[in-house]
Amino acid sequence: MRYLGIDYGSKKVGLAISDESGRFAFPYQILPTDKNLVAQIVAICQKEGIGQIIVGNSLNYQQEANVVMAAARDFAEQLKTVTSLPL
Repeated sequence: MRYLGIDYGSKKVGLAISDESGRFAFPYQILPTDKNLVAQIVAICQKEGIGQIIVGNSLNYQQEANVVMAAARDFAEQLKTVTSLPL
């Protein structure tokens, strides 16, 4: 199974995709954080045969949720509503 890793940021979102075995991830693309983001990610999942999506936590140096974490959670909830992939 291939995984899509998402590093959510307030301006840009980094994507990484695993190999078929799910053991190694490789940088894939950087997308702007805008209104098209969810649709672009859904299209990438379909194109690349993604089986599961992983959204990284955004933590500060004390390993506590930072200000971006709330937006990342909202983003993950949006993804859940438009895709049947495990998140």
